[in-house]
Amino acid sequence: MLDNDIISNNYVSLGHLKEEIVALWAVTIIGNTEIVLTTPQRIHFLEKHPDIASFECWLSLVVRDPDEVHKDKFDPEVAIFYRLMEHNSKMKYCHVAVAMQNIPNAKKHSVLSFRFTQFREIRKGRNEKRDVWKKER
Repeated sequence: MLDNDIISNNYVSLGHLKEEIVALWAVTIIGNTEIVLTTPQRIHFLEKHPDIASFECWLSLVVRDPDEVHKDKFDPEVAIFYRLMEHNSKMKYCHVAVAMQNIPNAKKHSVLSFRFTQFREIRKGRNEKRDVWKKER
């Protein structure tokens, strides 16, 4: 379950994206960094990926502090956020697809899906040159 985030207008605010990531998609950065999860999209990923339900608390961290970000293969306005997370001494890659907005509006940057993935998906994105941002180590 998500923390006690502000819930209004059928969505939960997950915080703010890094400005340098938003700048890869947006013309306007100021007032354009908030990311939200709508109720329909939450229902979607919980139904399609029930194994992620116990890890929903990770969602905000993955989008606010990703390891890397790729452009989606089919839709250049969708960003894929990846982060390696640890659970019970096992490492899991999280994949969060986000519809990015060009200018600030009521829609905000919005989570489309949340699931686990394998490293081979990340490697494929790198090989296809869809990787656009990586955390400095």
